[in-house]
Amino acid sequence: MSQDFLNNIDFSGFSAFAPHASAVPPFLGTAAYLSKGSEEPEWLVKDWLPKGRLIVLSGDSKSGKTALVTNLAAAVATGSSFLGLSTNCHPVLWLAYEESPDERREILGCYADLALLLHPEIEQGELPLLDTAQGIAQLESWITETGAALIIVDPLYSAIITDSLAHGKQARDALTPLKRMCCRLNVSALVIHHLNKNQLGTARDRVADSHQILATASMDVLMMANEEAEGRDITLHMKGRGRYANGTWAIHSRHESDFSIISRSNSKKNCFAPQEQRILRLLVTGGSSLTSSQVAAALAISPAAASNALKRLHDLGSITRHASGRQFFYRAGGL
Repeated sequence: MSQDFLNNIDFSGFSAFAPHASAVPPFLGTAAYLSKGSEEPEWLVKDWLPKGRLIVLSGDSKSGKTALVTNLAAAVATGSSFLGLSTNCHPVLWLAYEESPDERREILGCYADLALLLHPEIEQGELPLLDTAQGIAQLESWITETGAALIIVDPLYSAIITDSLAHGKQARDALTPLKRMCCRLNVSALVIHHLNKNQLGTARDRVADSHQILATASMDVLMMANEEAEGRDITLHMKGRGRYANGTWAIHSRHESDFSIISRSNSKKNCFAPQEQRILRLLVTGGSSLTSSQVAAALAISPAAASNALKRLHDLGSITRHASGRQFFYRAGGL
């Protein structure tokens, strides 16, 4: 086909089928695209939780999820430290879809000066459904009115209109409007979810109803808790986008408003086992270096179990060790 032939064809009749120029967005090269963002995130919790993110925290029922997140919310609302990390003070909006005011009061009564931790004064049934355009619009108006930079949603199931999250696309779609709002308004939302008790497999396989819920999140946090005589040992196992969003934390809680960090690791390996939690707490609270046999005697476990647990904790970077003669001495580290 010659070029002269093509030049003589009238293409004007096809204009209706062509996209309008105004519908084509501008395109940016990589350097210009990256210049629109900030190299250093705007932190709510330094080196862990920046603005503009969606976090999903999942754990077993009655494992202390709400108490831990209340501790986080109180830290941001007062500008105090959270598990040893500094915070920037901002209003926090708490959406309690299931807890009654009396139940919230039991936890909040342990704190003081929480003027910036805000709860909507409406019935639970009137709280916005966050997988609907109307619900997101209502939440946006509250954020504008209060200046909240952190929104807590407790729990996910009661905050959405979707009947089932069993299918991957439904699970993703349920949280997509909330995530887009977080990016648009430069706020962060933390959504509390739960694990299926009878589901087998890894912790992520137990996320009800689909672990695809976690795929939408900027960071997902799996919370595993074990009751001990001295309180509750907690492991937070985190995966996400960004250098700050991956790692494993060991925490000890003496009561619902008292949480202390035992160890922090940037490893993406599995959560700390209960025995490893006990060893970490022993090394932290004792403050001294111990041999494997001393750890075994203190916790009434076998020498082999102590040795194996200490080796894994050392490999994770959660503890340090040094040789003295023919023995290794272990000490808390990795914070």
